[in-house]
Amino acid sequence: QPQNLNQNLNQNLNQNQNNAQDLQRQLQMFEARMHKNDSADQPDAAIVALVALRYRSSALERLGLKIPPRHLMLAAATFGVGLAVAALLVNQIALGRELDIIGQHSAFSLSQVLHQEIVLRGLLLGALVAAVPTPNFMVVGFAAVFAGIHPLFFWFTFDLVTTTTAIATLFVFGLATNILFVRFGHIAFSAATHAAWNLSRFGDAYVVRGRSISEAQSFAELEGSGLALGASIVLLAIAAATRKPT
Repeated sequence: QPQNLNQNLNQNLNQNQNNAQDLQRQLQMFEARMHKNDSADQPDAAIVALVALRYRSSALERLGLKIPPRHLMLAAATFGVGLAVAALLVNQIALGRELDIIGQHSAFSLSQVLHQEIVLRGLLLGALVAAVPTPNFMVVGFAAVFAGIHPLFFWFTFDLVTTTTAIATLFVFGLATNILFVRFGHIAFSAATHAAWNLSRFGDAYVVRGRSISEAQSFAELEGSGLALGASIVLLAIAAATRKPT
């Protein structure tokens, strides 16, 4: 029995050491990504500057940033409610899946939201919707692209396959936020919703049942849950029923 106890203790010690090493690698990857993200912001800033120089008076509208003060206040309230709901949802998913989200990289999350909302949704989707006679097609198509980019990135970069539920969640979430953007003509409400989710679900590292996992794998745990998909469907119903306030 003492020999078996020693073997069990050694196995547990080795497992803890491996977990610590995995967590250290995750933190190193995060630091590298933060450095890369700082560089990635530079082209976005250049694009915004070029649009401002080219279109001047209409630049804010083309970037999805022409936001009435009343809408800004409503978007701030949307962000507050969304953050509380998203935090509760992520907590419930994490408890059910024995997932620990360590840390919270708010700067990266907000930077990612601004990139996707201003450059991709405000500028690119806004231009496509204005250029085609059937904007609904672009709204759905852009949501499909948004959902498809994630698994492709994870596959090429990490050789990981994302679950179909996670892809469905991303598609429905993208469709809901696209509807909010097109309906209001600016990114205030889509960005508020997007930021609320990102700030709640992204961390510095992720541990499932004592095993460290990558951020790519965390999508299968969080967005791949039935709760996340159900919440996205509710968000889509709310977005579809929303009417632009005067």
